[in-house]
Amino acid sequence: MMRTMLPSVSILLTAVMLLSSLACGTPSPVADAGICTTTLALGTMNELDGGFALLTDGADVTVHAGPQGGFHVFVGVEVGGAPRTGLLEWKLTSAAGAALATRTLDLSSVLLEERSCGWARPRDALIFSSNDDAMNFRGVPVQLEARLPSSGLVKQLNVVPR
Repeated sequence: MMRTMLPSVSILLTAVMLLSSLACGTPSPVADAGICTTTLALGTMNELDGGFALLTDGADVTVHAGPQGGFHVFVGVEVGGAPRTGLLEWKLTSAAGAALATRTLDLSSVLLEERSCGWARPRDALIFSSNDDAMNFRGVPVQLEARLPSSGLVKQLNVVPR
């Protein structure tokens, strides 16, 4: 008698799970990062609308004079398939490896934007360590790097400050 009951219970449980999943809707790709491709894309601020503009290798980045006398470039990331935890580390280095600008953000304490399969931090200012570096490296290729140590993601691009 028990054997005939088990398939009925199994069918009933399957039906309940199916109906409950339909009632809750389709799981968001953000919530289930396992279905997303793990990606890290670097960008800058689009000067026309303030949004995210994807950077490619060799792209120009605009050097801005800040209100307190320093110089910076706007940087941003779009991330897919990785959690919103840990640190986001930025680095701008010369071809010789000298650090021109660095910044570390704790992702739990900054505003992140939703993306279809992840999240983004579309606008940050990466401030040059010295005004001399900002001036001396205009027009010279440098390396921009973003790192998410908790996810093991690293992306590097050569960019040209202008």
